[in-house]
Amino acid sequence: MRRLYTTFFVALTALWACERVDLNDAGPVGDTAETSGSGEPPKPLDEQVSEQFAASGSGEHFEGDGHDHGAPATGDATPPPTGPPPVLSFETLTHDFGRLYQGEKKTHTYNFKNEGEGDLVIKDVRPTCGCTVGDVSLKYLRPGEAATIDIQFDSTKFSGKVTKYIKVFSNDPQKQVVDLTFTADITRLFTTEPPIVNFLDVFKGETPSQSVTITATDGNDFKVLEVLPNSPFLDLKWEKIQNAGNPAIRVDVTVNDSSVVQNLVVRPVLRLEHPRAEEVTFAVRANIQPNLAFEPSGSRLNFGRIPKGQASEQVLTITNREADLHLEITDVKIESNLDLRTKLEDGTYRKYITADLEAVEDGQVYRIVVRASADIPDRYFHGRLTFTTNNPDVSSKVIAYHGFIIEPQQDQDRR
Repeated sequence: MRRLYTTFFVALTALWACERVDLNDAGPVGDTAETSGSGEPPKPLDEQVSEQFAASGSGEHFEGDGHDHGAPATGDATPPPTGPPPVLSFETLTHDFGRLYQGEKKTHTYNFKNEGEGDLVIKDVRPTCGCTVGDVSLKYLRPGEAATIDIQFDSTKFSGKVTKYIKVFSNDPQKQVVDLTFTADITRLFTTEPPIVNFLDVFKGETPSQSVTITATDGNDFKVLEVLPNSPFLDLKWEKIQNAGNPAIRVDVTVNDSSVVQNLVVRPVLRLEHPRAEEVTFAVRANIQPNLAFEPSGSRLNFGRIPKGQASEQVLTITNREADLHLEITDVKIESNLDLRTKLEDGTYRKYITADLEAVEDGQVYRIVVRASADIPDRYFHGRLTFTTNNPDVSSKVIAYHGFIIEPQQDQDRR
């Protein structure tokens, strides 16, 4: 039906084209040769019909009409560049700075040339790291012209072997992006031993001390101009020493105030007089705890893997370290994912996990025993233990727990 309709429409359009006469374009009466308004012979009728049909905007085509029935055009394509192309050529794409001391700044120049017959445009020079800056001497190069890209590398934040890149964007059709590369082997100018002064757990009232040794690896002597603890909770004292033949200092770090419960992380600064460095820093950590100790430390009890049918228990020990406080533990509660698993005849639910408070030394040491029964129905159980104390720094405490139930054969295979 569609093909019949199309044929009818073409025939009707042809008839209309034959009968239409444009008096402005018509030649003298009696002329035997017809011409169009442009002076050219009229196109064959089938071409006129095809053009008029295409101009109607219907989008209908049929087999044999000479149209391409492939995918529609997706938009105007960018015309390819005309004329001879440029050719971006570098003398070398890589550079090795060799051994550097941390903090040194180094520069290097990459030379390049336009070896093509068209004009070369350097669109962008983009380092891949904020430690590097790049500057191009000439962005538009005629054939045969040369230019440079100067880069500067700051090694302050690096140690060991590093590789960095600079991307160069141009209108060279064969090399629109070129990667310049440089490498360096960076030695730390100062070493600290230990790397971190870590006090771990410090209880209120304690004033522990540790030492750190700072050594100049380049052998240059140095003076300490100023010591900045950067924390009111630390005291720093230092003295000059020799470490394996190199100039060094030993810094004694003391937590002078542990009255505030906090996780202390500080980087003290030592201002120096040194040929290559103006300062050196190191890290200090101290976890200042209330005068209430928990064993195991942290906030979790781990039952691990329990063979099916076997009961198990975990013990939390609480020790009072406050001399003027008679410790009291109250409101001990245990919650579990199994609490509503099995309903008993009296309407209550089976407690698969229980917790009992025991006084080892009244007012000083307590134990909370968390027990898992032998008939736990699931393969995994978890929950939390909560209790309150009269310690002003730890009015309440939450301890998570979890465990796995395995078949006895699985436990034997694991062994």
